[in-house]
Amino acid sequence: MNMRLLLLTFTTLALAASARGAGIGWGNSPFDPVPMVDNYGNALDDTYVFELGTFGSFVPTSSNTELWAVNWKLLSVAAAPNDWFPEIPSFGQNLTFNTNGTVQGLPGSATFTAGEQAYLWVHSGDQWALVTDTSPSNLADDEWVIPNPNDGSPDSQVTWVLDNADVVIVGGVNGIQSGTPFSYDPGSNFRLQTAVIPEPGSSLLVLLAGCLARFHRFRRR
Repeated sequence: MNMRLLLLTFTTLALAASARGAGIGWGNSPFDPVPMVDNYGNALDDTYVFELGTFGSFVPTSSNTELWAVNWKLLSVAAAPNDWFPEIPSFGQNLTFNTNGTVQGLPGSATFTAGEQAYLWVHSGDQWALVTDTSPSNLADDEWVIPNPNDGSPDSQVTWVLDNADVVIVGGVNGIQSGTPFSYDPGSNFRLQTAVIPEPGSSLLVLLAGCLARFHRFRRR
């Protein structure tokens, strides 16, 4: 195994000690043996993108997926080849807030406030999953709620791990499925499963393309 990839994976789950504001380290546990699969039982490949964000006051449901993109407030993105490694499999990133609630180094960042519920949106084409964590566990994991951006104390540096997510809006997480039917039923032995979402309208596709283009411009810098 490439040691650089392994070290990078662990790094994405820990915020730099020198961070000046509140921050979030997020991802999954490296070398997790529990599979992440799509609607058909295939392992997630390098076309998948993992986005962390919030919806502000909007409440996402399985019946309003066409409105997700217009309400989505992006925090961070993990994508191949730098932050998502299907062969391990492992994904992760970290972020730090500016004191005004925007994300450091993210062009066009939305403003975030303490208490917003955060979600992980995983997608590739019409395969989507949206999951979150609404209760802290007894492991090194925190409830997925935005910390106070102005707080630079150690308590404001939080870690969010997919392994402890407990709420599914679309797809499945940690043995919990939302919506039926799935073409492949993994039983309870899965970490994440995507579901097929009806093809969105053209306006939604434009918005998603714009978000990815902005992210790739940022990464090239």
